[in-house]
Amino acid sequence: YGLRGKENVVVYILHPHQRVAKLQEAQMTTVLDANVHNVAVDGDFDDCQRIVKTLFADDAFRREHNLAAINSINWARILAQTVYYFYAYFRWLDAGRAPGDKINFVVPTGNFGDALAGYYARAMGLPVGKIVVATNRNDILHRFFSAGDYSSRKVEPSLAPAMDISIPSNFERYLFHLFHNDPEQTATLMKYAHDHGALPKFDAAIMAHVHDIFQSNASADSDIRATIEAYKARFAYLPCPHTACGLHALSKLQPSPDYVCLATAHPAKFGDDIADARGYTPPVPAALEGLLKLPRRVVVVPNSSDSVRQLIEEAASRARRGSIAGETAVIIQPTPRVYTVAALALVVGAALGVLATTALSRRR
Repeated sequence: YGLRGKENVVVYILHPHQRVAKLQEAQMTTVLDANVHNVAVDGDFDDCQRIVKTLFADDAFRREHNLAAINSINWARILAQTVYYFYAYFRWLDAGRAPGDKINFVVPTGNFGDALAGYYARAMGLPVGKIVVATNRNDILHRFFSAGDYSSRKVEPSLAPAMDISIPSNFERYLFHLFHNDPEQTATLMKYAHDHGALPKFDAAIMAHVHDIFQSNASADSDIRATIEAYKARFAYLPCPHTACGLHALSKLQPSPDYVCLATAHPAKFGDDIADARGYTPPVPAALEGLLKLPRRVVVVPNSSDSVRQLIEEAASRARRGSIAGETAVIIQPTPRVYTVAALALVVGAALGVLATTALSRRR
């Protein structure tokens, strides 16, 4: 929405074909502006991510079309996500805690971007104790943080589809920091993972450092349904399936008031799955009512970078002929969270991060 109808920019939104929630798909595919292209890839989220990275790795193609990314491949997105860790901490202080007391976060995540933002907030000085990584049945992150097993497996569709990921791209950034910001060692490890489908087992000292910060939990679909039902019955709160993964992880921890669980989306976005759990469909926000009845525009493409490359080249050709005013190609992969897709949001997020850090130092 932030870039629809804008001159000098063409947007390509990649999503796995028939593997996102119906309402989320409608939010994307009902944007009919000529400069917005919805692309359904015949694959999973990992395939979409691989396609984007392949195109960015082609330096000539990237420069020719001025490629930019607005998912967490772009580090500015991670920077913006650090802000609500600071916000949550300040609200926690408002509830009576003393500045400097540590707070813990439970983070539903598949691509590790949200959890990485918490890691950076901690590195910036925020008093964070543990970061609990909460996954669905696609549990590569949980297996690593709990047992040191980082081996890729085939993605299994789940009730939390935005976390159906077997190759979390932001984990590479964490490895970089884990191994003392050494790019050569990071590159060696990532090549090993690519060649063997897994990382080597790390020694006890490395894993002790990992466990100093991270814990984890994985939720089966049955856990997600049970958690949704429990929170609706006990608290009159209806979490989305991704948030339910975090709440399920929270239930496995020692009882403590010092945990904040991040929520990800409005439950109506996953209404069919909520209906399965509770026997009814959550009400759709007024702004989204009727969305499923609107006309759509989407192109289904084979699972290859060449197919997306061809789309971008054809759009560029039309732009040169004057049918579309487009010079920069922006590639987006959707997540269940609600973000303003605009460069201004990222700049504001960065500024807030600086302000939050300043405010924290003053409160101390």
